[in-house]
Amino acid sequence: MEVLRGVEAQKRTKVKELLEESFLIVNLNNKIIETYCHLYQKIKESGTLIPDSDLLIAATAIAQDLTSKPEITTSKGLRN
Repeated sequence: MEVLRGVEAQKRTKVKELLEESFLIVNLNNKIIETYCHLYQKIKESGTLIPDSDLLIAATAIAQDLTSKPEITTSKGLRN
C-alpha cells in the first residue's frame, strides 16, 4: 500500500502486478490478527508503542513463520 499510494493512478495497476510477481503477498487472516492483538497487548503493557503498520508486519512474519527468512528485516521499533 505504501508503495502504491505514491504511484500515479494510471500506472498503479501495472506496478501492483509487478509487485505481486516479485514478492510474496500474504493476505490478512485470523492467525495474523490474533498474533497482532497478542503483540499489541504485550508492548502496550511494557509502555512501548510502535506504528500499527510495523506491528502488522511483525505479526504477519510471526504468524506465517517467516521470521527466520533472510529477506525479512525489522524496523527500529521492533528491535530489542
